[in-house]
Amino acid sequence: VLGAGTWSLFGALVLDKSANDHRRITFHDSCNVARASRMGSFPGGQFVMGSDWGSDDNKPPHLVHLDAFLLGKYPVTNAQYRAFCSVTGHRQPKQPFKRYGYPDYFGNRAYADYPAGGVNWEDAKAYCDWAGLHLPTEAQWEYAAKGTTRRRYPWGNEAPTGVHAHSARKTGRGDYTKAVGSYPGGAGPFGVLDLAGNVWEW
Repeated sequence: VLGAGTWSLFGALVLDKSANDHRRITFHDSCNVARASRMGSFPGGQFVMGSDWGSDDNKPPHLVHLDAFLLGKYPVTNAQYRAFCSVTGHRQPKQPFKRYGYPDYFGNRAYADYPAGGVNWEDAKAYCDWAGLHLPTEAQWEYAAKGTTRRRYPWGNEAPTGVHAHSARKTGRGDYTKAVGSYPGGAGPFGVLDLAGNVWEW
């Protein structure tokens, strides 16, 4: 894992294509970005899930069938999550990066397009319920990251570099996260960004 040591909502922006609930077409954030413009479309079909390398919970490789679905192209941002908290009264995340030089990471609008951090699974689910979405399954996330290929990383088999993803371990204090979409060189086969690096993801 290249990301920072806090949880964020990455794939919270998931909606089955077969779903009929389109009540919230836009995000209720300061940018009012249309949801469709931030979603990637994934065709249904089979892919090989798992691998022969890595930890034991990745083994063995096996065929999985997925129905078509949509997945957010970027992690959920502070602006999006702040709007959710404002509308619903949901608790705001604790300042996850205060000790790394971000005293007001969540509330500072300079970080509006940075990934929302410090959220647990219950927080992530609550956000999805509010937005008419759901968290991705493990299979959906892995398919977004590698498609039908057997690549080791979303961008291919090349070892991670500063072109592909943000790693706080390499940059040190004061540069713990980056705005979402800052590393187009790390895009997966369907164009989804930030599948590796920056923050851990639900």
